[in-house]
Amino acid sequence: MTRGMFIDALSDIDERFIIKAISNEVLPRTCSKQSGWIPALKALVASACLSLVLIITIVASRHFIKERNTESGIELISNDPQILYCVAITSERNIYSIDEDIPVTIHIGTGHEGAYVDEIMILSVSEDLIFREGNPILLRAENGDYSGSQLIFDDSVFYKEDKTLEDLPFNTTLFFTAENGGEQISGQVDIIVKISGTGFHEEKAVTLYYSINGSSIAFSTKSEEDAGSFFK
Repeated sequence: MTRGMFIDALSDIDERFIIKAISNEVLPRTCSKQSGWIPALKALVASACLSLVLIITIVASRHFIKERNTESGIELISNDPQILYCVAITSERNIYSIDEDIPVTIHIGTGHEGAYVDEIMILSVSEDLIFREGNPILLRAENGDYSGSQLIFDDSVFYKEDKTLEDLPFNTTLFFTAENGGEQISGQVDIIVKISGTGFHEEKAVTLYYSINGSSIAFSTKSEEDAGSFFK
């Protein structure tokens, strides 16, 4: 039953059933309809029902927020008019322990110049988070870290302006480690992805917001405050 259905059901209770549900111990034996206790009783029951609805609403709202935050995960894609180079970041969860390595996947897509990309540099800028693999991380075609053809958009989405995560052909998973913990800290981490080749380079950045509370860290794509709400 949804919250709305529950409230509707309460409003449809017939006063006859309310009266029958009240025992003689609750109401004085001397009371009668003429004494005016029925209106008072209805007001009392309505007040009690309203209090119950408020309690259920608060509990249900908190439960809903907790489920949304822990299960939605992270998905953020760069958004600008340049359609021939796009970067995104994803992660399966919003909340992690600061004692574990935090996996994030970097997604990259580019135009035909991708065939000539010699190097991909991935850099994180943050006061509290750093890539476990190093900072910056360098991927090179000559080392076999990728091939240029892996970076090129499929022809079907080549000139698509609002590209989605599925349109980005290359991805690599990296791990964040938290350098601080044990206190309430919030901030942001900028993930910068640069591709370069002979005579050209492109750069994109995406930003995640985080909140550290004790031994846990929560991420948001919206704001530090939104990340902090995961702990409320």
